[in-house]
Amino acid sequence: MSDDPGSRRAGGLPPREPGAREQAEVEEIVAALSERGVLTLAELREFCWADRWPARDFTTALQQAVESGEIRHLGEERYTIAKPPSPAGRP
Repeated sequence: MSDDPGSRRAGGLPPREPGAREQAEVEEIVAALSERGVLTLAELREFCWADRWPARDFTTALQQAVESGEIRHLGEERYTIAKPPSPAGRP
C-alpha cells in the first residue's frame, strides 16, 4: 500500500476505478426502474435520491442509461427498464 495521501479516498477507502462512480449512478437508475416499472422523471429522481447528487450527475447518468439501452424513455418524462427482469427460475 502506498503512503501517498492521494492514493486513498476519504474514510481510508482505496480510490475507485475511473468511471466506477458513473457506472454506479447508472446502476442506481436501472435498479429503481427494475423494482418499480414505469416512473416519471420526478419519481425516478425521488427514488434515486437525486437531490443529493450533483445536478449534472443525475442528468448525465440518465442520458447514459438511455444511450446504452439499459432503460427506455417513453416520452412525456416517463422511463422504464429496457429489458424487464425474467421471472424467478426462468432465463
